[in-house]
Amino acid sequence: MTATFPTASRYLRASGRCFSGFNDEHEGPWAGNWTFVILADTQFGLLKAKFELFPDQPDGFERAMSTNRVGDLFSGQAWEVERAMAVEAVRHCNWLMPKFVIVCGDMIDAMPVTGRSIDEGRDGRNEVLRQKQIDDFKSVFADLHPDISLLCVCGNHDVGNVPNRKTIQDFRREFGDDYFSFTAGGCRCLVL
Repeated sequence: MTATFPTASRYLRASGRCFSGFNDEHEGPWAGNWTFVILADTQFGLLKAKFELFPDQPDGFERAMSTNRVGDLFSGQAWEVERAMAVEAVRHCNWLMPKFVIVCGDMIDAMPVTGRSIDEGRDGRNEVLRQKQIDDFKSVFADLHPDISLLCVCGNHDVGNVPNRKTIQDFRREFGDDYFSFTAGGCRCLVL
C-alpha cells in the first residue's frame, strides 16, 4: 500500500510531472499482482443540464444524450444523482482496496471560461457553480480510504475544449499536474 496522505493534499500529489508516493525505489520492482480502478465522467451537474433554447424544460427533459444540440447548454444546478453514484463508487473502491483510483476527466460538468469561440455557449459563465461542483466532488472523494491514491486526469469539462494557460493553471491548483508519470507495482504508468 502507499503512504497515507492528509485529505487536503490528496488532490495535489501529482506535481513536478511525478506522483508522490509512487516512485521507482519503492514501486519499481514487481511485487506480485495488484489492482487499480478507473472511473470516468463523474461529471457533477451533467444530468440536470439545461439548454438555453428551452429554459422552461419539464423535469423529464434534462440533457438529451445525443450530438443533436441546439442552443447554449448550461450545467445543472443540482447533481444529487451523480453524487450518489460517486459515493457508491467510493464505497466499492474502499471495499476493493486497489493501489490507486484514477478519474479519467470531467470530474464536474460546468465548463471553465476559456475565451475561445469553440467553447462559446458552454456555460463557462458561472464560476461559483463550477467551484461548488469541484468542492462537492472533493467532499465525496475525501471518503476514499487514505491508503488508496487518487489520480485525476483533466477532461474537456475541467480545462475546456481547447485548453489555455489559465484553465490548465486552474486545474493544477485544484487537482495537481495535468499530465505526469509514476511507477506502480513494477509498471511504468503515464497519465496524459
